[in-house]
Amino acid sequence: MWFHSFSSLEERYLAAIVLDSLAFRSADQTKALMIQGLQRCIPQLLMNNDYFDKYRGRWLETLSKSSVPIRLVPVLRNGDGPGKSGHVVCREYSRLVGVNNKLIINPQDISAAKADGVKLIVFVDDFLGTGQQFSKFYAQVRGEFDESLTPVYIPLCAHETGMYKVRGDFPELYLSAPESLSVCDGLFGEDHEVCPDGVNTYSSLKDLYIELMRTRLGMDIDEPFGYGGLGMVYGFSHATPNATLPLLWSKKNGNICLLNRS
Repeated sequence: MWFHSFSSLEERYLAAIVLDSLAFRSADQTKALMIQGLQRCIPQLLMNNDYFDKYRGRWLETLSKSSVPIRLVPVLRNGDGPGKSGHVVCREYSRLVGVNNKLIINPQDISAAKADGVKLIVFVDDFLGTGQQFSKFYAQVRGEFDESLTPVYIPLCAHETGMYKVRGDFPELYLSAPESLSVCDGLFGEDHEVCPDGVNTYSSLKDLYIELMRTRLGMDIDEPFGYGGLGMVYGFSHATPNATLPLLWSKKNGNICLLNRS
C-alpha cells in the first residue's frame, strides 16, 4: 500500500530506491543484536576490569538471575510514556533474551540501586543518532557515578555522529553498539553519486525528495531528512528512529506509513 500511494513514475522510482536502501530489523534480528551487545560488547568494554571479567562468556546466564549487582536502565527523556522505545527495548531484553525483570530499573532508581550495592548500570536503547538526546539524558544522572558504580551504554545500533559526541562529552562512559552506521549509510550520503540505474544522480533524487516532502507532508515539516539530517533508512519491528526519513513514518497530511514510529 505504501509504494502504491505514490502517483507518478518519478515518485515511484524514489520509493523504490528508498525500499532498496531500507535496513529493517525483525524481532529475530533485534534479538541477535541484543545477544551481541550482552555477550560481546559489554565484555570487550570491561575486559580490563577484574570484577566484571568473572562474567565473561556467561553474561546471558548472569543477567537471568536476580541477585547480581547489575541493572539495566532504559534511556528515557522527560515525558516518555510506557510506549516509548526505552521501555519497549527493556521489555524486549526480558522477553527475547531472558533478562530478569528485577534487574530492570528506571533512571530515578539508580541512586537506590547504588546504595544497595549495584556495581554496573547498563543503559539500553535501540538507536543512537546525533547523540543530542542521550547527552541531555545522561547529564541528568551523571552525578550518581563514581569509582563504585560503572556506567555502560549499549544502543542496539549507533550512528558515528552520536558516538563521537557522546564519547567526547562523557569520556568516563563505556560505549559500544552491536551495529554501527556512518554518514555514508544515509540515503543521500557523501559517497552516493549515480543511482543504481546508472543515469540519475542522488543529487537530483534529493531534489525530488524535497519536493515530494513539500507536497505530500506539507511545507511546515520539521527535519525533512530525519532528526539531525542524518537521512537514515533504518527501522526495527518495534519502532523507527526519528533519524529515519519521515517519508517512511510520518502521518502528516494523511501520509501512508511503511514503518511505525513507536
